[in-house]
Amino acid sequence: MARPLTVDVLLEIAKDIKYTIVFVKMTFDEAPLRMWSGIGTLNWNGEDWLGVGDLGKVSEIEETNKLEAAGVKFSLMGVKFENLSIALSEVRQGLPVEAWLGFMTNAGEVIADPAAVFYGEMDQVDIQESGDTVDISISCESRMQLLQQKKERRRTHEDQQIKYPGDLGFEY
Repeated sequence: MARPLTVDVLLEIAKDIKYTIVFVKMTFDEAPLRMWSGIGTLNWNGEDWLGVGDLGKVSEIEETNKLEAAGVKFSLMGVKFENLSIALSEVRQGLPVEAWLGFMTNAGEVIADPAAVFYGEMDQVDIQESGDTVDISISCESRMQLLQQKKERRRTHEDQQIKYPGDLGFEY
């Protein structure tokens, strides 16, 4: 699928040296977690993003010309055991996840308008122990996956009451 890119991004892509960056936003019950692929805190899009450097990994994001859903796995390596309970209590199936691909100048500035490359929902969590730390991977499904799910709704009075209690539109 072709993505609209700004002139600044097209000029950066044409250069021999490129600094590619990834932004990932995971929405949790308490607050969203915003991470980026560099080091340190970076302000982009009016929000602060926590740099995870080489500790964060993103699986290949596949796109095709066909209408099909593809999943992505986001991983964070070297999480301390005391933070594991926070991760387990916050991750919920169905919460939104977004990812953007962008470029950075030599001066460390984000080039305008990184491209949105993934929008989906959290699905499963996988935890691997490695010494004193754990690696946490969250598998996410594309929003297109929802198109493949069957709808279990009916045009009955009982079903109408689930979504709109007190509505009498399907009473008879």
